[in-house]
Amino acid sequence: MRVLQDTIVRLLKHRPFYGQFLLQFRRRRHCGRKAVAVTLADAVPTLAIDPDHFAVFSAAEQEALLEHLIKHILHLHPSRRKERHSRLWDLACDLAINPGIENLPPEATHPQRFRLPAGLSAEEYYAKLLLLPELGSLQSPGVGEQRSAEQGETDSLDSASESGTDQQDTVDDHCYWNEADRTPKALSEQVVRQMVQTAWKRSQGEVSGELQQLLQHYLNLRLFPGSRFYASLSGRLEGLEEREHGNVHTDALAMRHQGFANNSC
Repeated sequence: MRVLQDTIVRLLKHRPFYGQFLLQFRRRRHCGRKAVAVTLADAVPTLAIDPDHFAVFSAAEQEALLEHLIKHILHLHPSRRKERHSRLWDLACDLAINPGIENLPPEATHPQRFRLPAGLSAEEYYAKLLLLPELGSLQSPGVGEQRSAEQGETDSLDSASESGTDQQDTVDDHCYWNEADRTPKALSEQVVRQMVQTAWKRSQGEVSGELQQLLQHYLNLRLFPGSRFYASLSGRLEGLEEREHGNVHTDALAMRHQGFANNSC
């Protein structure tokens, strides 16, 4: 899978957290309609890829696709479906993350295609998609259907696209998301938390923007009052160096050890 390795190397150079996070994923070969897929298999993030299909995309699109998969995992999208309609949930999850990712392939779905605002959660998009008449065919035959029913839904999606309706498909394949149902969401979250902490340390906390807020949940940054990452969020840089050599630094170290102990798997 040389094409995947090359893309991860590029991410390690200019988006080190993403690269370090992906290095911890399990990998498998994929044959399907899409080039890539991701899931939480036995609580472990697992990336599936069709190397030949993936190689068709530009370098920027390849990196964007991997960022898309990473955000599915960081948001625990495969584990949050519960009893929702699978195809509508798949679409809602893509609508929730795609606006924040640059250089996605042109077929990637965005909220404006459904006249919906950006910035909503997957659950909020799901509730709004249920009310759209053009997606009515996706709401039958019910909730939580398995692969055979999903094939019929896929045919409905393809027919809608061919007839001129807004594209109603995901940019990656969600066919493995049912594997996440085998493991409690809390366990998957603990595994992802440990991987996030490892990637953050190896990348020296080099993240920015929207990703900072998302990682705060996994890193428990309130327990790191001496870190540069916390300082960038709070805007309180003054006096950091002095505190690092005083009692506050000692307290911070104690709290840090306690935080990692509480979050270990």
